Amino acid sequence: HTEQRGWCDVGYNFLVDMYGVVYEGRRGGTDLQVRGAHAGNWEANLYTTGISMMGNFETEPLTKAMKRAVTRLTAWRLSSFGRVAFGKIAIDGARLPRISGHRDVHLSGMRPSTATACPGEYGYHWLNSGMRKRVDALIDAAAVAEPEPTEPPPPPVTSRMAGTNRYATAAAISQGTFTGAAAVFLASGETFPDALSAGPAAAAKSAPVLLTRNGRLPDETASELQRLSPEAIYVLGGTAAVSADVAAAAGRYATKVVRLSGSNRYATGVATTKQFWPTAEVAYLASGGDYPDALSGGALAAHDGAPILLTPPDRIPESVLAELSRLSPSRVVILGGTGAISPAVASTVRQSLTAADVTRVSGEDRYATSAAVGSYGWAAAERAYFAAGTNFPDALAGVAAAAFHDAPLLLTRDDCLPGPVFDVTASLAPQTKVLLGGSTVLNEDALEARCA
Repeated sequence: HTEQRGWCDVGYNFLVDMYGVVYEGRRGGTDLQVRGAHAGNWEANLYTTGISMMGNFETEPLTKAMKRAVTRLTAWRLSSFGRVAFGKIAIDGARLPRISGHRDVHLSGMRPSTATACPGEYGYHWLNSGMRKRVDALIDAAAVAEPEPTEPPPPPVTSRMAGTNRYATAAAISQGTFTGAAAVFLASGETFPDALSAGPAAAAKSAPVLLTRNGRLPDETASELQRLSPEAIYVLGGTAAVSADVAAAAGRYATKVVRLSGSNRYATGVATTKQFWPTAEVAYLASGGDYPDALSGGALAAHDGAPILLTPPDRIPESVLAELSRLSPSRVVILGGTGAISPAVASTVRQSLTAADVTRVSGEDRYATSAAVGSYGWAAAERAYFAAGTNFPDALAGVAAAAFHDAPLLLTRDDCLPGPVFDVTASLAPQTKVLLGGSTVLNEDALEARCA
């Protein structure tokens, strides 16, 4: 799943083996309902928990240990959300049993869906011959304990990742996030277009994004490459963005160097997605004329294991449209308002990808769009990253760090939080707030005050 499909994990919230051992499959923890990819349907993935019973139960019966573990896990999961074992739920216009087999998603007529035999004839028979009753009995038998008094949550911790310049800041972000990396993405720190697709791609490889000058590899970048000792370095853009000499200098720290480039920024974005996504359930589309929406959206795309493609505001290049068709997503999310990407572009995408749901996430300006992206992707967040909305380098490197922690990246002014960003920060309630860049970029009070 991670190597061939570019997912950040195996997609199921839990996996259970024949010995009854329960594994956490979906990155993000067990206490929250973390979005999965188990059912082949967006709504089902978002609102259900996926439990994978490891084995082929078309031909083999379930072990007693597995049955016991799955029953107890299901009872715990339902009770933690105040739910019972019986009854039906409404998802995407269809009604499913509250505890369903994978095949029920297909049988209910939900589209798109993945038609499989799961959980196999033995597993499906077990599900429908008393498993729900045993789950319900466990829920009923659970003692209702009085909640113990708890200490109030500690105040949020604010930290900063910064260096003396944009190259040192990118290196500091990498060093503060990655103990090592098999891959590194190297992008221009002087121009943004070629690098906007780098964040989600780096997330797909659990890799940092480092910055360079066109004609010289900065010392800070070279030192971080030496520390990371990657197998591969992916250079974003043509030689006008990152020269051949710089690519060769970087190559001394890796086994191979791969340049991802095209005839322009849009073709470079296509080259990036082709390298890392054979298909994609979701694809994001951002303006290539400016950087803010693509940077906020980069963390969201990484959260979904999805690529970002770029387009001019008023027309979509044929190469980008062809790449969307190749990816065959069930959902396309347009980032930014109609000034960033026009209704005509959205209409063209809808006409070309008739099976895809095309939606828009936007606000009145770059800050409101950033806030809309944050609330669209996260109901809550343990950590949030904040970058200046008036420059790109720090946020560009920060997307990979945010992706590593499955956190949103919000754009802000240098001395206060714009109203929509202030509100979404309060709603997400992160316990760790990370400033990207030095105090001349974001001052010490940047996260304390709401902009007037």
